[in-house]
Amino acid sequence: MLASDTVNFMAAAVLFAVAVGNVKGFALTLGLTTLIDVAVVALFTHPMLQLLGRLPFFAEGHRFSGLDPKALGAVYRGRASFRTPVAVTGRVAASQGEAARRQTIAERKAAEAAAAAPTRSGAVPAGSASTEKGRRS
Repeated sequence: MLASDTVNFMAAAVLFAVAVGNVKGFALTLGLTTLIDVAVVALFTHPMLQLLGRLPFFAEGHRFSGLDPKALGAVYRGRASFRTPVAVTGRVAASQGEAARRQTIAERKAAEAAAAAPTRSGAVPAGSASTEKGRRS
């Protein structure tokens, strides 16, 4: 967050230094809004999230808070301690199964290549280049 604001402010400063006319006005506006954004984050957003984080609703991971450890599959205990994942049931398990069924294009191509690879017995799958060559002779 602050890194992007720093880049925005530096771009505004460079633009303000080298530009003329309307672009200089844009650079001034960009710089001012970046400073206002940093002030809002520092004076409002961060303290508000700190207060909300202390409420039992969020701190204890209520089911509807989006921070439920069971739904997130949390395995970290703190201080570099890990435990084995718990078995997940219900809707979460169904969504994990759906994610396992989905494959990227690269994963599909790798699976197709593995299926089309010659077997150890030396048999060449039908439709490969060497069988096509044999048919032409």
